[in-house]
Amino acid sequence: MAKPAKVFLLTKNGGLSVMEESFYDSEDILQEFLARYPDLLGGDQINPDDPRHWLLIRREIGIPGEEDTGDRWSLDHLFVDQEGIPTFVECKRSSDTRARRQVVAQMLDYAANATQYWPTEKLRQSAAETAQKAGNELDSVILSFLEEENPEVIDTFWQNVEQNLRMGRIRLIFVSDSIPRELKRIIEFLNEQMELTEVLAVEIKQFKSGDDRVMVPRVIGMTEAARQVKRPYQRRSIPWTIEEFEREIKEDPTGELIRKILDLGRDWEREKILMLEGQKSHEPAIILRVGKDNLITLYSGGTARIYYEFWHLPEDVTQQLQSELSRYLGNSKEIFKAQPNIVPLLLQYDSKLVKFKPWLEKIVSEIKKKQARESSE
Repeated sequence: MAKPAKVFLLTKNGGLSVMEESFYDSEDILQEFLARYPDLLGGDQINPDDPRHWLLIRREIGIPGEEDTGDRWSLDHLFVDQEGIPTFVECKRSSDTRARRQVVAQMLDYAANATQYWPTEKLRQSAAETAQKAGNELDSVILSFLEEENPEVIDTFWQNVEQNLRMGRIRLIFVSDSIPRELKRIIEFLNEQMELTEVLAVEIKQFKSGDDRVMVPRVIGMTEAARQVKRPYQRRSIPWTIEEFEREIKEDPTGELIRKILDLGRDWEREKILMLEGQKSHEPAIILRVGKDNLITLYSGGTARIYYEFWHLPEDVTQQLQSELSRYLGNSKEIFKAQPNIVPLLLQYDSKLVKFKPWLEKIVSEIKKKQARESSE
């Protein structure tokens, strides 16, 4: 059996303290350390030019296997970084023989289903509960995390989380005290092949001497080949302009519909009904915004998503508006999803926006009435 590794600590009095590698007594201890000290995930090694910082959404968060069903799996930790990239973390001690092929298959199950079935509201509620347990208020935690003072960035942050999740722009991290060679190769292979999803391992060795403890994280999988594959998909540092967005719109029926909604937004912007705001997302995106509230988000790839939670309207009003749109668009149940893409339904039932335009006008009216009430309080 190999002897434990050692590190040497030079003390103030010039002595040398020997610290020997020590395995974790349980997975729960390692999980607790990650929840309390997420910097152990090695964000500065993942991106040295723009180190990743972490916001814990929840420990032991459930993942459903189908829509509108209970949770089938439980992920050890869900974090998001400052760009709103969901980061799945699964911990296994090296003594757990599953820390190889089985844990990779398990994580891929988590990712495939979470990106499909997790609503943003669940993540936001989970984050609020985590903050509350620590005696904090979620919005304040997010502003501190983002180093921002303007509360309007909060909704944009959650919208980034939603967009990243649906696109599969996520990060999968396997954490252990020792990463086996065969698991390391699997992770490197996956990370070099997957363009939007990062697949990494973080080996966190601990060394002890008496009551003193040193923990040393090492990120595995971020090879130069993986960096090259992912470079084109990195988030922009500045928002897309309207002109850039237009140039990127697909030349097909979905793109034509996006142009129609964009033209409507331009007309309303000139009339000072709303404003158009570019995003810093990988895929070109434009938000039609009424004050601080997001009406609808357009994507150059031919998607138009309604994020109901960002209207900030009373639930009964939102449900009534959902029902109206569903009637216009073939009584589709798709409309009642958390963030529906309405382009396919508009192409089928209302490609000229005859019913959709007055429906949007009604939402704008409701949002402005809500904003007037808030300003008078």
